[in-house]
Amino acid sequence: MMTVSRRSIDGVTEITVQYQSVHVGHDMEPGKLHLTKDERSALASSLEQDIPMAKILDETREAYSPGQRFGLTTRKDLHNICRDYKIGKTGVLHSDDATSVTLMVKNMQNSPHDPVLIFKPVGDEMN
Repeated sequence: MMTVSRRSIDGVTEITVQYQSVHVGHDMEPGKLHLTKDERSALASSLEQDIPMAKILDETREAYSPGQRFGLTTRKDLHNICRDYKIGKTGVLHSDDATSVTLMVKNMQNSPHDPVLIFKPVGDEMN
């Protein structure tokens, strides 16, 4: 909202502006907010671990808090995260299982949200 008034005294014009710098008029709607980068990353990590979407949604709803978007996560949000983080686009990377697993692990290790804690390729010794 902005109010402008103009007043002239002895040939001098004075302009006064009053404004409201933030949006007012209705309550904040958490459903219209976006998930934070950290929330999206945490959800992506769960999806990469093949945790079922229904279980992830149940857990996010348990964390519901008025005014927070995370507790209102939807299946569509999870599908969008899968798309954005390229989750679920797996296939056979190589006909040899050991090579295919090694390639898959290397792909995950190169991603910004690396879920791999430790990996020992077939034939290698643990240090």
